[in-house]
Amino acid sequence: FSEIEALCSRTGAVPVWKPILVGGVFNTANPSVYEMRKNLASMPPSKARYGLQDLQDWAARRGLKIRGPYGGTKEKLSKFPVNSSKVCRGAFLAMEKGVMLRYSWLVFRTYWSDGEDISDPSLLERIATQSGLDPQEFLRYVESSTAKDLLRASTEECIARGAFGSPTFFVGDRMFFGNDRIELVEAALQGDPVYPAGGLRLLSILPGAAPEQVAACCAAGVALDSEQLARVPPRTDPRRVAVGANFVSEVRSDGQAPALVWCETDPLSGLVVRFGIGVIAKL
Repeated sequence: FSEIEALCSRTGAVPVWKPILVGGVFNTANPSVYEMRKNLASMPPSKARYGLQDLQDWAARRGLKIRGPYGGTKEKLSKFPVNSSKVCRGAFLAMEKGVMLRYSWLVFRTYWSDGEDISDPSLLERIATQSGLDPQEFLRYVESSTAKDLLRASTEECIARGAFGSPTFFVGDRMFFGNDRIELVEAALQGDPVYPAGGLRLLSILPGAAPEQVAACCAAGVALDSEQLARVPPRTDPRRVAVGANFVSEVRSDGQAPALVWCETDPLSGLVVRFGIGVIAKL
């Protein structure tokens, strides 16, 4: 969640939030989660240690504090698992009132960083107030049939689309699971050729556009088919770029039509494997 704002800023994507009850997803699509929790004592110690280390490594990388649900840190969560149905229902009101991001940050920090019980009604009232919501309206809303129906429908939609846990992201019909898939989500949003449904995404622009304008068009544009794309042989001296990146490196013009250079890299080595010149038609 902490990376979504930056991701949308870089790509021009507009998120469509879908609050879900993850326990409902587990019950239907991934009951093995419960078996795993029951059998934690039998997990190989090296695997258990790594799991706790991995959680804290990701938290540090994101600049977050996360308490260990299984005793991996000195500071424990007050309750794990916790009944999150009411805070999830409240997310729909937060979306309606335009405070979804503030509300979500408060919920996550209150539980994962501060270790408080987010099922406690007095705590819910405090979160609502700090989010800019009317606390009494909030408490009424989370008990309403409207809120319950919205959360149920959103959870069922998530399951129907193939989700089995959280966080789950969809770019079109393509699903990504896990916080470590943000890079792949960004590549798909930018039309990385590795994704069949994407293709190279460009937008027609006027001659003389600056590189940053073309880059913005690339993030928000429409698919450019292969007949419109003039490919050139791979560079003889490929340079390292961001792994999995497909980016606009320069804008060129032959005096008749502006063009841009795009680049595709190998997802494992990070080396440029091919690049091309996309000719841009005048609006």
